Amino acid sequence: MLLFALCTLTVLIYAIINRKNRKNLIPGGICLLVLMPVGLVPFTQITLKIEFERDKEDRSKVIEMVRGGALKPNVTYNPSLIHLPEQYEKLSKGGGDIVVEGEGDDLQVLFFTFRGALDHFSGFVYTGNGTVPEGEVFGSRLVEVDRLGRNWFFIRGG
Repeated sequence: MLLFALCTLTVLIYAIINRKNRKNLIPGGICLLVLMPVGLVPFTQITLKIEFERDKEDRSKVIEMVRGGALKPNVTYNPSLIHLPEQYEKLSKGGGDIVVEGEGDDLQVLFFTFRGALDHFSGFVYTGNGTVPEGEVFGSRLVEVDRLGRNWFFIRGG
């Protein structure tokens, strides 16, 4: 993106210096037309919304398996992690693991959309009672929380 913006700036400067020939403005105009939607359209939010809606039913099945006890923490180094069965691994990026905290109405389940280093992550969270996750959740301070549905949120920690 930055490289494209620099190319656009170079083309525009060249066109201004050589403004006698109006054809020199065409490449700059094309670059601006391409650059505007890239900067104005929230592609990340659109993609996340599509991904959430596409896999919501399967995530709900996983929640029911966790609630029913069919899925329990199974990662030896972390008592909150559940490695999902093969058919559900795609629901959580970065290895197919989900994080489970609490139980009953206090249940919170995190499906990763990004699993970064240390405490940086993002993902879809199900909360059993529908309350907004806030403060420190899943071992990290939340920097973004967006409601996606009755019990569903998108969070970003860091």
